[in-house]
Amino acid sequence: MTTLEELRPWLSDLQGGIVRAHGRTHAHHLFLSFPLSATRARTWLREFASTKISSGWEHLSDARLLDQSFRSVLLTYRGYERLGMPAPQSEAFRHDMRNRAEKLNDPPASKWSQGYQREDIHALVIIANDSRSALTRDVMSFQLEVADAGIDLVIDEPATQLFLEGKPIEHFGYADGISQPLIGGDLIHTRYYRHWDPSASRELLLAHEPGASGHFGSYLVFRKLEQNVARWRQHVEAISRRTNMDRELVGALAIGRFRDGQPVLFHGQPRSTGTTVNDFNYDHDAQGLGCPLNAHIRKANPRRARPQGSGELVPDRRIVRRGMTYGVRPDLHPQARGLPPPATGVGLLFMCYQASIEEQFEHIQAHWMNAPHHPMRGAGADPLAGREGAGLHSPPGKTVDFGDVIHLLGGGYFFSPSLTFLRSLP
Repeated sequence: MTTLEELRPWLSDLQGGIVRAHGRTHAHHLFLSFPLSATRARTWLREFASTKISSGWEHLSDARLLDQSFRSVLLTYRGYERLGMPAPQSEAFRHDMRNRAEKLNDPPASKWSQGYQREDIHALVIIANDSRSALTRDVMSFQLEVADAGIDLVIDEPATQLFLEGKPIEHFGYADGISQPLIGGDLIHTRYYRHWDPSASRELLLAHEPGASGHFGSYLVFRKLEQNVARWRQHVEAISRRTNMDRELVGALAIGRFRDGQPVLFHGQPRSTGTTVNDFNYDHDAQGLGCPLNAHIRKANPRRARPQGSGELVPDRRIVRRGMTYGVRPDLHPQARGLPPPATGVGLLFMCYQASIEEQFEHIQAHWMNAPHHPMRGAGADPLAGREGAGLHSPPGKTVDFGDVIHLLGGGYFFSPSLTFLRSLP
């Protein structure tokens, strides 16, 4: 059995927030551009990492850190170039998300929100805290620091996590972050799982740092996804009327879960609690009669299902999601129930860590969620995140248009360097 102490050597050199989420309610995501002469930027990064960033080991083992602002810093490929340092050698990382639009079927960067269109984004700094006032104070101090170092703050992207009954949700109202790869999984009693093992090895998460044997980092994908809540509800209502299905069931078939996180696969069965919301697979639902083949959570994680006609398990391509919701929802205030849900201005700052952008995020997006014939012909694209047309394929085989409810407003590919790298910058 893995012990916490056995994880210490590599966690001590890893930035916090990777193996375990930072866990704060409020955060700012600050995108930076370094000056042409990066000497002062290197000095600032070295001091920032030495005094402000906690290691993954500290983050995992010291509960007192939850009372402080969390901080981490990530670099783009161009950021490494500007610093004059060797960059991780990944084709996707080198070209960045803006130049992978054709592969991902994304809108061109020229259609992204202002700021994200810039090609000189070199770093992303995340600062988070449960106290909004403490976070504001620390962000203001950060802004003064980077300005003094001649660093340009390109984008300040705030986020506040939505909750329902103490559990994180996204703007369509569904429980989020339920199924995650758990590094060192036997520490969280995976023996209680009978149908699905959520544990994962660190190879799913960590990538070797260039020129530094024994040091690791992790690739981060960042995507600002706007959610059209008004259109989502309109489509759910329209589909419910056309198919005579309950509205809650329509949404659950698209997501793969009901709002409370219960898998739609269990629809019609007695509700239970505990690990059941994540302890399942699709071994006995090959035709998608219980959970549609193109339901969002099934597309994103087929749970090692065996493709039709194949005896081989799907490779483990899971990602470690660290996203947060953004935007204000006055319609959710108890005294404003009559307000319509928003069509713009709210959404998800999707973030995920992985060992390989190409083999994990890009494969999931391009070859699973976008693909209308995965895992079998006619399965349909993911009705939420799919980019090849959105259709909800519901039993007994009816296909209904779900519409475009999510829009990409910008993003990028980053790498989280080791603390040794950051604290040893020349």
